[in-house]
Amino acid sequence: MEQYRFQPLPTANHIRLITIHPGRFDDDIVVSLDPITLTQDTPSHYEALSYVWDKEQNPRPIYVGKHERSAISVTRNLTIALDHLRYPDKPRVMWIDALCIDQSSDIEKGSQVALMGKIYRFATQVVAWFGLEQDNSTRAL
Repeated sequence: MEQYRFQPLPTANHIRLITIHPGRFDDDIVVSLDPITLTQDTPSHYEALSYVWDKEQNPRPIYVGKHERSAISVTRNLTIALDHLRYPDKPRVMWIDALCIDQSSDIEKGSQVALMGKIYRFATQVVAWFGLEQDNSTRAL
Protein backbone atom coordinates (compact mmCIF):
# COMPACT_ATOMS: atom_id res chain seq x y z
CA MET A 1 0.00 0.00 0.00
CA GLU A 2 1.34 3.41 -0.96
CA GLN A 3 1.94 5.89 1.86
CA TYR A 4 -0.22 9.01 1.75
CA ARG A 5 1.59 12.14 0.57
CA PHE A 6 0.40 15.34 2.16
CA GLN A 7 -0.12 18.31 -0.15
CA PRO A 8 1.21 21.58 1.29
CA LEU A 9 -1.43 23.78 2.90
CA PRO A 10 -2.28 26.85 0.77
CA THR A 11 -1.67 29.46 3.50
CA ALA A 12 -0.66 29.74 7.14
CA ASN A 13 -4.37 30.09 8.05
CA HIS A 14 -5.32 26.74 6.56
CA ILE A 15 -5.77 23.46 8.42
CA ARG A 16 -6.84 20.02 7.25
CA LEU A 17 -10.00 18.31 8.42
CA ILE A 18 -10.68 14.63 8.08
CA THR A 19 -13.97 13.13 7.14
CA ILE A 20 -14.25 9.70 8.71
CA HIS A 21 -16.33 7.63 6.32
CA PRO A 22 -19.07 5.47 7.84
CA GLY A 23 -18.43 1.84 8.55
CA ARG A 24 -18.90 -1.05 10.93
CA PHE A 25 -16.69 -1.38 13.99
CA ASP A 26 -14.20 -3.83 12.44
CA ASP A 27 -14.09 -2.27 8.94
CA ASP A 28 -10.95 -0.55 7.70
CA ILE A 29 -10.91 3.09 8.73
CA VAL A 30 -11.24 5.25 5.62
CA VAL A 31 -10.94 9.03 5.68
CA SER A 32 -10.76 12.01 3.35
CA LEU A 33 -8.48 14.97 4.08
CA ASP A 34 -9.54 18.46 3.02
CA PRO A 35 -7.98 21.87 3.69
CA ILE A 36 -10.11 24.71 5.08
CA THR A 37 -9.34 28.28 6.07
CA LEU A 38 -9.38 28.69 9.84
CA THR A 39 -11.05 31.98 10.72
CA GLN A 40 -13.68 32.93 13.24
CA ASP A 41 -15.78 34.35 10.39
CA THR A 42 -15.72 31.10 8.41
CA PRO A 43 -17.62 28.66 10.59
CA SER A 44 -16.72 25.04 10.08
CA HIS A 45 -18.63 22.20 11.56
CA TYR A 46 -16.01 19.87 12.93
CA GLU A 47 -15.10 18.21 16.18
CA ALA A 48 -11.58 18.14 17.57
CA LEU A 49 -10.13 15.02 19.16
CA SER A 50 -7.89 15.19 22.20
CA TYR A 51 -6.26 11.88 23.02
CA VAL A 52 -3.15 10.26 24.44
CA TRP A 53 -0.34 9.61 21.98
CA ASP A 54 1.31 6.28 22.67
CA LYS A 55 4.76 5.09 21.68
CA GLU A 56 3.67 1.80 20.23
CA GLN A 57 6.11 0.20 17.85
CA ASN A 58 3.40 -1.40 15.69
CA PRO A 59 1.55 1.42 13.92
CA ARG A 60 -1.71 0.65 12.16
CA PRO A 61 -2.93 1.99 8.80
CA ILE A 62 -5.68 4.54 8.26
CA TYR A 63 -6.73 4.67 4.61
CA VAL A 64 -7.10 7.96 2.76
CA GLY A 65 -9.50 8.00 -0.20
CA LYS A 66 -12.56 5.94 -0.97
CA HIS A 67 -11.41 4.53 -4.31
CA GLU A 68 -7.68 4.91 -4.77
CA ARG A 69 -6.39 4.43 -1.28
CA SER A 70 -3.11 5.35 0.32
CA ALA A 71 -2.21 4.84 3.97
CA ILE A 72 -1.15 6.85 7.00
CA SER A 73 0.32 4.87 9.89
CA VAL A 74 -1.08 5.79 13.30
CA THR A 75 -0.82 4.44 16.81
CA ARG A 76 -3.01 1.66 18.14
CA ASN A 77 -4.68 4.05 20.60
CA LEU A 78 -5.77 6.37 17.77
CA THR A 79 -7.01 3.42 15.70
CA ILE A 80 -9.12 2.21 18.64
CA ALA A 81 -10.46 5.74 19.17
CA LEU A 82 -11.48 5.99 15.52
CA ASP A 83 -13.16 2.56 15.67
CA HIS A 84 -15.29 3.86 18.55
CA LEU A 85 -15.90 7.36 17.17
CA ARG A 86 -16.82 6.41 13.59
CA TYR A 87 -20.52 6.52 12.82
CA PRO A 88 -22.03 3.45 11.11
CA ASP A 89 -24.34 5.44 8.85
CA LYS A 90 -22.95 8.94 8.23
CA PRO A 91 -19.62 10.72 7.88
CA ARG A 92 -17.99 12.48 10.82
CA VAL A 93 -15.77 15.54 10.31
CA MET A 94 -12.94 15.96 12.80
CA TRP A 95 -9.59 17.58 13.39
CA ILE A 96 -7.05 15.08 14.74
CA ASP A 97 -3.46 16.26 15.02
CA ALA A 98 -1.79 12.99 13.96
CA LEU A 99 -3.86 12.87 10.76
CA CYS A 100 -4.41 16.54 9.94
CA ILE A 101 -0.82 17.72 10.39
CA ASP A 102 1.97 16.44 8.14
CA GLN A 103 4.09 14.79 10.84
CA SER A 104 7.08 14.59 8.49
CA SER A 105 7.27 18.39 8.08
CA ASP A 106 8.78 20.30 10.99
CA ILE A 107 7.75 23.58 9.36
CA GLU A 108 4.11 22.53 9.10
CA LYS A 109 4.10 21.05 12.60
CA GLY A 110 5.40 24.35 13.99
CA SER A 111 2.82 26.50 12.22
CA GLN A 112 -0.06 24.12 13.00
CA VAL A 113 0.87 23.81 16.69
CA ALA A 114 0.69 27.61 16.85
CA LEU A 115 -2.94 27.38 15.61
CA MET A 116 -4.05 24.64 18.01
CA GLY A 117 -5.70 27.03 20.46
CA LYS A 118 -7.92 28.37 17.67
CA ILE A 119 -8.49 24.89 16.25
CA TYR A 120 -9.90 23.65 19.56
CA ARG A 121 -11.78 26.91 20.24
CA PHE A 122 -13.52 26.95 16.83
CA ALA A 123 -14.54 23.27 17.02
CA THR A 124 -18.22 22.56 17.64
CA GLN A 125 -17.07 20.21 20.39
CA VAL A 126 -13.88 18.62 21.68
CA VAL A 127 -13.93 14.88 22.21
CA ALA A 128 -11.52 13.51 24.83
CA TRP A 129 -10.37 9.91 24.33
CA PHE A 130 -8.65 8.37 27.34
CA GLY A 131 -8.36 4.87 25.91
CA LEU A 132 -10.16 1.66 26.62
CA GLU A 133 -11.40 0.94 30.12
CA GLN A 134 -8.89 -0.84 32.31
CA ASP A 135 -8.49 -1.50 36.02
CA ASN A 136 -12.01 -0.13 36.70
CA SER A 137 -11.09 3.25 35.17
CA THR A 138 -14.74 3.93 34.28
CA ARG A 139 -15.42 4.26 38.00
CA ALA A 140 -13.22 7.38 38.01
CA LEU A 141 -15.47 9.08 35.49
